[in-house]
Amino acid sequence: MRTNIAEIQKDLLEATNALKSVDLKDQAAVDAAEAKVNELTRELGLAKKADEAERLAVAQHLQKEEKKGHTFSIIRFLNGAMPGATLDGLEAEMAAEGAKELQRSGIAPKGLVIPAAVFTRAASGQNAGTNADGGNLVITDQHYVDEVSERLTVFKMGATVLTDLVGNVDLPSVGGVTFAFVNEGVSTATTKKATVAKATLSPKGIRGHMAVTRDLLAQSSLNVEQILKDRIVAAEAACIDKAALAAIVSAASSAGTSFSFANLVAMETAINAANANRGKMGYILPAADWGLAKVTAKASGFPAMILEPGDIINGYKADFSNQFAADTPVFGNFEDLFIGRWGGVEILVDPFTMADTGEIKLQLFSYADVKVALAKSFSKLVIA
Repeated sequence: MRTNIAEIQKDLLEATNALKSVDLKDQAAVDAAEAKVNELTRELGLAKKADEAERLAVAQHLQKEEKKGHTFSIIRFLNGAMPGATLDGLEAEMAAEGAKELQRSGIAPKGLVIPAAVFTRAASGQNAGTNADGGNLVITDQHYVDEVSERLTVFKMGATVLTDLVGNVDLPSVGGVTFAFVNEGVSTATTKKATVAKATLSPKGIRGHMAVTRDLLAQSSLNVEQILKDRIVAAEAACIDKAALAAIVSAASSAGTSFSFANLVAMETAINAANANRGKMGYILPAADWGLAKVTAKASGFPAMILEPGDIINGYKADFSNQFAADTPVFGNFEDLFIGRWGGVEILVDPFTMADTGEIKLQLFSYADVKVALAKSFSKLVIA
């Protein structure tokens, strides 16, 4: 059985399109085309079940190893990735699993891969199976992708995050469906064709660079592991957050060109007029406007500021971000912002480029995408 889910999905799409083009009068051709679609659908289902079983097996294996005192170490992984060095033990096992994880998603690894599910597991150099010996320090219930998500402003506002994706993912939104009261026996209803707008999430590479000293990689401290993880997580979160805000700004309708309480309310009005006020509504402001909201009154002579206690604006949750490309506050239903994630983190170790400073350059790759599923769910101010 094939395990490359992306490849099976591609074949299934081709078979489905072929079925649509078959002459319905040719029953033999119809039967053959339907059989092909059914066969590939079954194969896809089996491949997805195998993928889920593989991920579960990795998690269970890690849990068993941790009970024995063997934990995944970023430091050991990086040292083993150096030219002339060899990965072994748990780090080698996870590198193999990480490569398979990406390959099942239809992505060819460029370097060694740390599976997303184990990226945050730290090595204490002690017996992790005993609490007094370091078991309380080992991170066992967190997920790298979860940690990245938690640092996204858009995630805090309610963005929908899809993880462990395989191939492209379509996000259909259907419009143009209307109901009306009619008189019985009188044919007054009109038929309106539904309009289907389709947004597609597809894996896009995110590339980062990081330099670490050789002295740092000689350490076995849990704190060092945490520093490396935190810096990578924060950098990737900032990259995704910026892309997400750019997607919102691009899709949103404009409700004004100046920052004022009246225009912030106008943003809500624009969404209400489009019948899109639902889900997880809120505001995200550029940092400068966040400051203005704290010192600007809602109306002249009215003592209440725009930003109310508890980070509330106009009755809705609010936050700020430094990731805006321009001064464009946004408001809307953040559930209609989708963030897709594929696989773990690839690492290429370059000990040569920065050798004269005693540093090692790390090139980091991960795969994500952001899409607004329904443009009318968002409004913005374009401040000149």
